[in-house]
Amino acid sequence: MTTEFKDALGVTYEVDGLTYRGQLVMGRPGGPPKNGLLIAPNFFGVTQEMVDRARTLASDRYVAFVVDM
Repeated sequence: MTTEFKDALGVTYEVDGLTYRGQLVMGRPGGPPKNGLLIAPNFFGVTQEMVDRARTLASDRYVAFVVDM
């Protein structure tokens, strides 16, 4: 099942033969390169709440990735 989240870009990746789907959250595009934040969610996994928190943390200063584990 693939879930789409508001204001996030789904990123699919594979580790040891298993497929995962994290969410990339960015502030406004353009401007200078931004540092990245890696966000590891709780046992509920990647949810809209985690994407919303990533957006709050990222703001215009960072790019945040909510990792699927």
